[in-house]
Amino acid sequence: MREDGRMKQLLRNRNLWVIGGIVLAVLLLLVFGRGSLRTELPRVMPPVESATAEPEAVAYVLVTAGEEKQTYPVWETARAVTVRQAQSDGTEWENEITMGAEGVWMSHANCDNQDCVGQGRITLENRETRILTNMIICLPHKVVVELYTPEEYQAMSGANGHE
Repeated sequence: MREDGRMKQLLRNRNLWVIGGIVLAVLLLLVFGRGSLRTELPRVMPPVESATAEPEAVAYVLVTAGEEKQTYPVWETARAVTVRQAQSDGTEWENEITMGAEGVWMSHANCDNQDCVGQGRITLENRETRILTNMIICLPHKVVVELYTPEEYQAMSGANGHE
C-alpha cells in the first residue's frame, strides 16, 4: 500500500510540473512574443431576435490574443467566435472558439500542432478537474481562452450590479 501512496504522490508532482511548465510557456509567449501586426477580436452584438435585451449569460469567456483581451457572455444557444491575427509575413492566425450551455472549446485553429483543439471542452462542471482548469491555450498563436461563472466575472470586472 505504501507504493500506491508513493505512486499517487509522483503523479501529483508530475502534474504540478506540467501545469507549471505550461503557465511559464504562456507567460514567456505573452511577454516576449509580440510578432503580430494586428489582432482582431470580434465584438459581441446582441442577437437579432432580442434587440431589446440580451439573454442572461450562463458564464463568461475571456479571450486573450497577444495583448488584446475581450470578454464574451456565454448564452444557452451555442455560437462561434473567430479570432484573427495578421502577421508581418502576410499570413493570418485563426482560432475559432465555440461557446454555449454545453461548454467552451476550440473548434478550429490553423496552427500546426492542433494542441488547443485537442484540449477538449471546458464546462462549469469540469473546470476544476481539467489539467488546465478553466483554460484552453494555443501556444503557437498566443491565444488563451478562460471560462468564468457570472459571479467570478462580476468580481473580476469590478461591476457591482448597480447602474
